[in-house]
Amino acid sequence: TSTDDIRRYLESAGATLPGGSWVIYHGAVTPEAEATVVVCMPFEGLVDPSGPIAIRVEPAHREAYCTITMDECVYPRIMLAYDLVDDWVRSTGEVTAGPPREVYLPDCHLLPRDQPAVDIAQPILERKH
Repeated sequence: TSTDDIRRYLESAGATLPGGSWVIYHGAVTPEAEATVVVCMPFEGLVDPSGPIAIRVEPAHREAYCTITMDECVYPRIMLAYDLVDDWVRSTGEVTAGPPREVYLPDCHLLPRDQPAVDIAQPILERKH
């Protein structure tokens, strides 16, 4: 419901919504554990923050990611994608640059459940040349 609330707020402020959203996880969220999450939605325009809605400017960055289907988004199956991304980052020597996130394609809830819909992503540091 947070995504719907944010969408309504941005639309009422006259923002243009290119689609998609993402959730940043500041800890593991499981049936046994809670953690802070930040629900984000890209927009164009000028919007003032209000109540629980803040404006976040996220600079461009690199990400290691694994694309999964909506069927694969269920717990505990989704954790396999997180493990794949973590394993790749570790095996390549990349350095993480922030908390992991789930990046949802625009209207992913309308896609067939077996079609690619969500990226499990880990920001990583830019490579120095």
